[in-house]
Amino acid sequence: MRLSFVHFIFIAMMIGAVVTTRYGMGAAPISTRNRHEQLHTNFNVTGTIKCQNAPPWCYTVQLLELDSISNDVVGSVTGCEITNPSQDFQLEDWQLWDGVVDGNFELELLIKHDCGLEITDEKQSLSLPFGRYSTARM
Repeated sequence: MRLSFVHFIFIAMMIGAVVTTRYGMGAAPISTRNRHEQLHTNFNVTGTIKCQNAPPWCYTVQLLELDSISNDVVGSVTGCEITNPSQDFQLEDWQLWDGVVDGNFELELLIKHDCGLEITDEKQSLSLPFGRYSTARM
């Protein structure tokens, strides 16, 4: 594997009160009649990935919240580089809550790439687990 994870700057998680809104299929906010406060968690992950081979190369970076039933994609970015051997990325998103089972976010960064591979080869994956973060209010 010739892809190196060069620089992981930070992962920031904040819990704050917001007015509840609901999102439909078009992702347009619709305010609810019965307003109440709910907690949400903001995610911000930035970094740089680098392919040690000459371009072109393509990649997908995903921040996953791992669950026993199905994993949630918190944020995702995909791109291809024609001339650059490295690329900065930023994933920003939020989730209302983790679920009913444990109240923890189990986070993992998943990088899929074709650096150093022939065009017919499948992309390779690199997983970086971040561990568990409690959703309890501090």
